[in-house]
Amino acid sequence: MFRTATFRTALARSLAIALAATLAAPLVCAQRAWAQDPPPVRIRGTIERVDGATSVVKARDGAELKVTMRKLPASSKHRSPTSNKTRLSE
Repeated sequence: MFRTATFRTALARSLAIALAATLAAPLVCAQRAWAQDPPPVRIRGTIERVDGATSVVKARDGAELKVTMRKLPASSKHRSPTSNKTRLSE
């Protein structure tokens, strides 16, 4: 009889742990879903001025919108057409 009570206690503990793990898993996944960035917003208009990472865009409807970039966009290096690799033969 002592062994049956111990078995029931152990079974109850493992069921409680399994239930807690089953209930905790969606909460962990939900936190990762909430941490995602919002979708990008599309703006159509003309860039009026740029100041560092902030740009002022005049939208098609006439509203001025301030756009802040996360980081400065990478600029591409411009090669002059007279570099060593592209010299014209005389």
